[in-house]
Amino acid sequence: MDQLPVFDIHEVTWDLATNEGEKLYEIAHQMPIVAISNVTSQLQMQTTTATIIQINPDIKEIRILKNWTYYCFKGKVDKVDNKSSLCTAIDTISVNQSIRDPEALVSNGQNFKLGFFSPGNGNNSYRYVGIMYNLPLMTVIWVANREKPLTDSSGIVEISSDGNIVISNGENEIVWSSNISSPEANSSAQLLDTGNLVLYNSNGGIIWESFQHASDSVIENMKILTSLSTNERNIPTSWRSSNDPGLGRFSVTIEPLEIPQCFVLKDGYPYWRSGPWNGQVFNGVPGMMSFYKRGLHVFE
Repeated sequence: MDQLPVFDIHEVTWDLATNEGEKLYEIAHQMPIVAISNVTSQLQMQTTTATIIQINPDIKEIRILKNWTYYCFKGKVDKVDNKSSLCTAIDTISVNQSIRDPEALVSNGQNFKLGFFSPGNGNNSYRYVGIMYNLPLMTVIWVANREKPLTDSSGIVEISSDGNIVISNGENEIVWSSNISSPEANSSAQLLDTGNLVLYNSNGGIIWESFQHASDSVIENMKILTSLSTNERNIPTSWRSSNDPGLGRFSVTIEPLEIPQCFVLKDGYPYWRSGPWNGQVFNGVPGMMSFYKRGLHVFE
């Protein structure tokens, strides 16, 4: 592998109207990892490695990803000082706004992020959009396009004109949608610090949320749900394999029997059951003690 280029930010003018800007643009496409040295303390970035994630010639903007934080340099930047434009990661997108692979939404408290990923050992070329803990070790809790992966890194997440969250590929084909039935103008999507991706209408009302469309994980404030009156179900389902987040063979339900019980299903058939809920514990779970009730509630 060729030696990574090194730029001294005091010597290089990051102005896309100049030849240096064109050179940086070309290098960013050929070799997106660049080493940045001698960056002043205003950015607290010392000598480090960063990834150029977007260069926008129209507004002369360069976005850099470092340690899960985005820095936006606008205009002519030949010295990093207090006049430089510094932008941190966003947690919200609105109509006609988007994030592109490998950009991400990061919750306000930095707990979670919504972004693009390839599962497994890194040899997987498929790309998915998921919510994960904002940690160096990737831990995915929710996947949007489980059954229809992107085949390259040209994916886009945006709010469409009808108000849905959509994922599309480089050919503008929609591979996943939040699929709200009634169009909503001026909607917006926000990734909360709970790990919930929420779609709001123009009045601030919630019209869709990822917590009501479980993948394979249940975290605090999520509900496993089976409703006979509304036909609504929220059932976590395992990944097909560690390399494939598609729908697997196992799922977890709570069944509205005369006394509620939890079931693990394999291929749709009971594989394990919790025993009845007695108001404090599931009788069939050995060692389950009533103090767990503080964190587990069963509603009939």
